[in-house]
Formats: sequence, C-alpha cells, structure tokens
Amino acid sequence: MKVLKRLSIVVYRNLPKRFTKYIVRLLSAKHTVGVVGVVWNEKGEVLLLHHTYDEPIRLPGGHMEYGEAPFATIRRELLEEANCSIEPLHILGIESLTRAKFDIFIHCKRIKELPFAVNEEVVAREWYTTDKLKEIDELPSLHYQYILKSQDILKSQAIAER
Repeated sequence: MKVLKRLSIVVYRNLPKRFTKYIVRLLSAKHTVGVVGVVWNEKGEVLLLHHTYDEPIRLPGGHMEYGEAPFATIRRELLEEANCSIEPLHILGIESLTRAKFDIFIHCKRIKELPFAVNEEVVAREWYTTDKLKEIDELPSLHYQYILKSQDILKSQAIAER
C-alpha cells in the first residue's frame, strides 16, 4: 500500500498543473447546501408551497448558488417560487440530510406578497395555521419540527413584548 501511495505522489507531481487541478477537484468532497425558510405572516400563519416535484407540499427554499449567503438564497428563492419578499431573521438550525447534502433552516417574516403565478417548481402557495398543519400528511416531518421550533420563537417574542 505504501508503494502505491508513493507512486501516486510521484505521478501527481509530474503531471501538468491543469491535470492536477482537475484531480484535486475530482477527489474533493462535494456538498449541496439547501436553504429552507419558515416564513410567518402577521396573522401567525406559516407559508407552504405545493411543489411539482419531491414532496408535494413543503416549506419554501432551494439550493445556494456559489458565493451566495444563506439569507440571500432564501430571499431569492421566495421571490422566484412564491413571488413573496421576506426578511430572514435568524438561522434555526442546520440538518445533514445525506453525506453530501445539508439544509439550513431560517426563521423569516413576510414583508410583501405579490400576486402568485404558477411556475415550473410551484403550483400553489398557501398560508397555514399550525392547527391546520396537523392535517397535512405529505409535509416532511423535519419541516414540521422546524415550524414548531420557529413558532416557539414567535411565542417568546410575544411574551417579551408584553
């Protein structure tokens, strides 16, 4: 095994630089980062989207683009998917979904909602009370857990404002 490792190092050192860069990129870990928004309106309802893929109903979100920050990602995704502008408030948590994919969950409030139009990813947007959420079997359990966590923050804020 040591001989193979030494031979690999010798070969690597003698390759042209463009090939070594390719080899490093090929062997480097690759991760997909998703951002998911738990968005609340002034009535205390949470936004769910009816998607055309994966789980039919879930929280809004999407993949971070190279060089993009999580708050910028969730703002962009909400405009693209739901035609809704939001204010990301803080990160609720980070979940490892697979070895190479993780999601960042962000607590958000709605700023402005524009008319919705069906698009390639979303066929409907709806606001739900947390009581109504219990009736939705298709909602991923992880999303439901983060909705409850985010709701606890809203309750704490309401108590603090009294």
